[in-house]
Amino acid sequence: MYARALSVLLLPSTVFASPALELVDAVTGPRGCAPRLLGKQEHRFLEAQLACDTFLSLALVGEALDGTLEKPAAASGVRRLLADARTRGRLPFARSPKSILRRGYELLIFAGLARLDASSEAESRGFDALAAEVRADVDAAAPAFVESFKGQYWPCDSSPAAAGLLLHGALTGSLESTRAGQRLVARLEALRRAEGGFITRVDATGRALETKPRGTVLAWTAGFLSLADPVAGRAFADDFYGRFCDAGVVVLGVTLPASCREWPRDVDGRPDAVSGPIVDGQGTGATALGIAALRASGRPADADQLTATAALVEVMPAARGLAVGPLERSILAWGAVARPWLPRRPDEAGPAR
Repeated sequence: MYARALSVLLLPSTVFASPALELVDAVTGPRGCAPRLLGKQEHRFLEAQLACDTFLSLALVGEALDGTLEKPAAASGVRRLLADARTRGRLPFARSPKSILRRGYELLIFAGLARLDASSEAESRGFDALAAEVRADVDAAAPAFVESFKGQYWPCDSSPAAAGLLLHGALTGSLESTRAGQRLVARLEALRRAEGGFITRVDATGRALETKPRGTVLAWTAGFLSLADPVAGRAFADDFYGRFCDAGVVVLGVTLPASCREWPRDVDGRPDAVSGPIVDGQGTGATALGIAALRASGRPADADQLTATAALVEVMPAARGLAVGPLERSILAWGAVARPWLPRRPDEAGPAR
């Protein structure tokens, strides 16, 4: 696979059979994932460790479902990442223990074990309990959203939980989780369809605080929803690509295969903790997350173009001083194998609960 080969180029020089598996030691090791994007102090990303655990789990499951990694090896890696997620991955959420972002991430890691038919009894109980807790909270918050961090509400951060609930429903036969996931997806889709597009941030009542759509926000939502709702995932991916991405983009005098903006084409916005670095209007976060969003939603050719850009950018002189660490490599490893996780045959679904 072209994209998979390029993703290996973005890892250390030794060629590994499983790019994702080779990252597990780095992500779960003492140094873990630095809480900044591309090593830049001005781009703090406090939840980097939990994000690493999640993105890498998605990559391991994707490789296993593609048949390029044995399921027991993938499950072993996911189990290590789950343990890490539920310990030091939770530290940035100490003031927001009900964070929908944190719990959505954990739901997806549990779902990965279930999708590999590798859950222990204790892990199955943990998956069930977390799903029940999340669906109660998201329904209680309707039509608004559960907070991401203390007093901060980002609708896009509900997309991992929406996918996690749908997967819990599909993999365990829980109609309650399926319906709660569908209701949450519908809430997100209503925002996407609203005049002006998918808003970025709201308050506790759901009132818009940051109204402009953003590249990372749409790509993020598209990628996670595509795991469990291909129709909604594709709608967000098409919106993302149409609003923010172009082929043959010139950045610092170099023509890139394709690239995606962070801000709409008529807006010259500044970079922040959401975007990562922005260069000549092009967003590093939007472009990197766009790979998984487009591949998982059925746009592999566009995903390949962004992957080629990622490989090219890393060797450009302008990229000196940027650190491509475990976080960035985990995102790219997922992007190489991103795909829906819904069971493909009736006999793949778990027993009803």
